[in-house]
Amino acid sequence: MKISLWIGFSSLVFKYIGHIIYAYLTGRVHEVFDVLYLLLHSISDYIVIFLLIFLSFGWTVTFINGADMDLYVPMGCMLGFVHVILVVLNKVTDGTYDKYHMFDTIPAYIMLFFRIMAFGVFIWGIIKSIVKVKAEDTKLRNYFQHLLVLGGLYLGFLPVGFMLISFMEAAKRQ
Repeated sequence: MKISLWIGFSSLVFKYIGHIIYAYLTGRVHEVFDVLYLLLHSISDYIVIFLLIFLSFGWTVTFINGADMDLYVPMGCMLGFVHVILVVLNKVTDGTYDKYHMFDTIPAYIMLFFRIMAFGVFIWGIIKSIVKVKAEDTKLRNYFQHLLVLGGLYLGFLPVGFMLISFMEAAKRQ
């Protein structure tokens, strides 16, 4: 989690440097800083999603190493690379005249689909973990309930926000 925070912070530093250069030095947008911001931000976001899913299944609470870790870690890394590629493909179409918001492209719809799938896997993992916890273990049950609320807000905010935006008139979405 600490590495995700540092990557997220460094992404904001690149965004800030790009704004400083635009505002005070050249008056032009330098795409390098914007792309670095997007790449680092998407990596940070994916690490948080990956950790939330692992925690929902009880990682570090009910198990440390499992038999399926050899499958889940490489598959999670592969999905992370796909996520970064989709962010880059989404950036390519940035600024087109028919794009009303950041998630108005095919790669963005695929990223949104992955986020909804991650939300579903997260909920499934929480339910599976809560069922597995003994009724007397209230601390662990409370942990999973708090994780459900906070992780659910984090994972569900983008799909719910996208759904709410779709009800707005297209000209007012920017």
